[in-house]
Amino acid sequence: HTEFISFTEFAPKYFQHMLKPFAKGAPIALAKILGAFTITRSTNKFGNKAEIIIMENLFTNRKLTRIYDLKGVSRKAVIKSAEGEVLYDGDLEESFYESPICLTKDSHKLLLGAINNDTIFLSSLNIMDYSLLIGFDDSDLLIVGIIDYLRRYTWDKKLETWVKSVRSKSPTVISPKDYRIRFAERMQVYFLKAATKQSSMPKSRANREESTQ
Repeated sequence: HTEFISFTEFAPKYFQHMLKPFAKGAPIALAKILGAFTITRSTNKFGNKAEIIIMENLFTNRKLTRIYDLKGVSRKAVIKSAEGEVLYDGDLEESFYESPICLTKDSHKLLLGAINNDTIFLSSLNIMDYSLLIGFDDSDLLIVGIIDYLRRYTWDKKLETWVKSVRSKSPTVISPKDYRIRFAERMQVYFLKAATKQSSMPKSRANREESTQ
């Protein structure tokens, strides 16, 4: 419910932001929201209501070999999903020196530019705790998109920030401005610019915008 209300409040600005690649040639990496619906089933005089937001599946028709959910803070876990195991920042950092993610000069500029544009936009809406979801398919293409960007920094998140700051040196829940800075800085570390082509961008949002310019 909270995420649904949040989206309906910032939806006009969201649509304006999603038009930037076409209006200004600015790359973006937000996973698309395909629809927001309220479904009511009348089984009694009160009825049952559900609010649903549908977001694109970045990995449709892809055979993935690795998936990471990156927030810009070291954490380790293995989560099962329909596409396979989902790893976190700490897992990527462990394998970083043996198999770093190297992008071509143009792809590197495009991806970091998209992350910068999107995180500035999300910060302006007081949104934090989003992730960069990345996956490698069986042809070694890198698929990327920013997900989980519907949660605003409300009083309960502020309380969670305080509690986690007491328990951890690097809490995932911090103010939107601080979250954006930490997120963008870590993505610059995770994605390296290669002198020669070692890994290419997929036909993901950021790459599609490049092809339309």
